[in-house]
Amino acid sequence: MSFMRQGTWMMFSNTFAGLLMFGVHLMAPAMMGSAGEYGLFVALLGMLHLVMSLAPGIQTVFAHESAAASTSQQRCVVGQRAMAFMKGCLGLWVVSFALVWIARNQVFDHFKFQRFFPLGVILVAGLFQLWLPILMGILQGCQRFTALGWALLIHGGGRLAIASVLIVLLGGSADAAIMGVLGGIFVA
Repeated sequence: MSFMRQGTWMMFSNTFAGLLMFGVHLMAPAMMGSAGEYGLFVALLGMLHLVMSLAPGIQTVFAHESAAASTSQQRCVVGQRAMAFMKGCLGLWVVSFALVWIARNQVFDHFKFQRFFPLGVILVAGLFQLWLPILMGILQGCQRFTALGWALLIHGGGRLAIASVLIVLLGGSADAAIMGVLGGIFVA
């Protein structure tokens, strides 16, 4: 595939995936019936975006490592580094989850949360959000732009589709919308 085609495909898939992810906010009217549910959803999404701020750096590192790996032995090293980084993220996540659980009363008071479930879901989504750029960086470094573009579209489309279905089924709760966000990350 030519550079122009690859660039056009990545530009299209990235832009359209972003529009699909934003589409979750169009479901907001369905959430407005419940007091504060949309506000809770936006607050939780803001927390996830803090984790997502690490994604460009992580993806860049693994794209560079994958692009530089020219032999099968070097590619194995990239895979080992990816697994080690994922294990490190898991360890950090376990500590973070434990700290949030220990301080849950203070967290609930500060953010005006009523229940732990949506916060727990966003914490799980945070772990997957740390892992996703590792895999996308490897795809990018290996110049698998078709697969990378589809992963972006599936991420955005999965988020919108799963959140939409769950919002309708569960009556417009932030729980449903956040599970849609987690589902979108998971299917990507």
